[in-house]
Amino acid sequence: QAARPRSGPSPAEPDGEIFPWTREARDLVENWWAACPPPAGEAWEPYPVARRTLNWAVALALAPDLGPVLVPRLALQMRFLASHLERHLLGNHLLCDAAALVAGAAVIDAGGIEDIGRLGARLLEDELGKQVLPDGGHVERTAQYHAVVLRDALWALLLARYRSRRLEIEQPLSRMLGWLGRVRRPDGSLPCLNDAAPDATSREHQHHAADGSAHGRRHRQLYRERDASRRDAEER
Repeated sequence: QAARPRSGPSPAEPDGEIFPWTREARDLVENWWAACPPPAGEAWEPYPVARRTLNWAVALALAPDLGPVLVPRLALQMRFLASHLERHLLGNHLLCDAAALVAGAAVIDAGGIEDIGRLGARLLEDELGKQVLPDGGHVERTAQYHAVVLRDALWALLLARYRSRRLEIEQPLSRMLGWLGRVRRPDGSLPCLNDAAPDATSREHQHHAADGSAHGRRHRQLYRERDASRRDAEER
């Protein structure tokens, strides 16, 4: 079966609109692929493949016009990743692998991709159940990794929902969102706990923006109210 984009309009693209930067994006992908052909080199270690697959899946959902250049390359990378899962490393690496497989399967249609997507969904559900602690924190106990894992899983959930696919990860993600809200500083930044670097993590509101659930909407309202209260207190 030839690889092709999933049918249906993009959730972010107005009907019929052609983004002016898609030609530049296509050239970038083609030039990169020519410079880093599969499967040799550091670019083809499992983790870079997973990160690239997740990002390209999101790009394809936002701009289906990129389909001709992204779809066959996504299919190849997903097949590679499915046979090179980072079970030896576990942690955030394996969760990224799983999220990438779920996201990729939501945006392309190709031989074997449905099975790979189901593999990713099972793995994502299982690993979040193991790696998210009762307090909502990620098991590696670093705010930076926590934020990255949460963002990846939210993208996977969003794309799976758009394709009406069931993904049982809302409970652990809800706890992760709660933990992130409790540890963030007043300016929205996250503490440098364990393996972390200043300004290396997305601000918390970006994760809530990706979360389409009622829980995410409630969190956004709570933080707006809390920030307004802080501003009022400062003015007084």
